[in-house]
Amino acid sequence: IMKRKPKPVGYHGKFGMMTREILYSKAYQELSQSAKLAYIYFAIDQKSKEDKKVILTYGQAKEHGVCRSPSTFSKVKKELVRYGFLDPLKRGGLNEHSVFELSGRWINYGEVSSFNGKSKFIKKRVMLGFSPKYFGSEKDKKRRQKKANT
Repeated sequence: IMKRKPKPVGYHGKFGMMTREILYSKAYQELSQSAKLAYIYFAIDQKSKEDKKVILTYGQAKEHGVCRSPSTFSKVKKELVRYGFLDPLKRGGLNEHSVFELSGRWINYGEVSSFNGKSKFIKKRVMLGFSPKYFGSEKDKKRRQKKANT
């Protein structure tokens, strides 16, 4: 009698398509290592081809070794939008995460149209939410005073 293996927990079993086209694209080549890793985890989060919404929280990113600080995670998300891998859908807030959608804009990154010499690449800006440190809560003010006094 053979024992059944327990099912692995977490991301095991899910996979994101990493095509040669993406891997060798100018946009992907120019990404930082953190952004490349983050992109893989964003891609894994896609539920179906129709539902392009993807989420990667700072906690998940930290757990997967994408980054160690919120500011780095913020830079990574901006980088993925700047190079055309993500499009922002919903801004994150105090207790809400940002929602993005996988984008194909990266295909035109660095491409120039032959007849007018203009870039084919469409730029998008990401408006990130605010973390609690930007809001002057009473608890936060007391904590700052304690730090200043010590």
